[in-house]
Amino acid sequence: MKYLCLLLAPFGLGAFAQTTDEWFNAFPGRYSLRNETPVTSISRSQFFEVAASIEAAAESQLATASALPLSAGDLASYGPPSFRCSESTHPYLVRAVYDNGGTGHFQLTTYGTTLFIVHESLGKPTGMRRTALVVCLTSTTAPTAVYHSLGGAL
Repeated sequence: MKYLCLLLAPFGLGAFAQTTDEWFNAFPGRYSLRNETPVTSISRSQFFEVAASIEAAAESQLATASALPLSAGDLASYGPPSFRCSESTHPYLVRAVYDNGGTGHFQLTTYGTTLFIVHESLGKPTGMRRTALVVCLTSTTAPTAVYHSLGGAL
């Protein structure tokens, strides 16, 4: 049986932040895609970062889990009133980390039940910070693993 392996690393990134936060779960050097469903990139219209005013509440909810399912009522309390997951997806609150948030953006990809979160930004790393994302996923259960990568261009 052939095994598919993918080396996961952001492209063109020149600087990397310190990885000292317990929320940071680094990409594995190689990730086996054996028995996984195809790679799915998550559109930016299907996730958002929670507002700074409710980050503490989100962090509290994510104290013991890297991802949690959200109800429709929960979704409304975390994001813009107009935000909706598409009919075939379900909302989850997910741990995320970033560096230089004002100059960066998130990219999300799933491999079966695993979620990969990349945050890329401009400028010298200023230190890792926690945040939470609300993500619409096709799975009816929370991701079994959430991995992170940080990087930036100087």
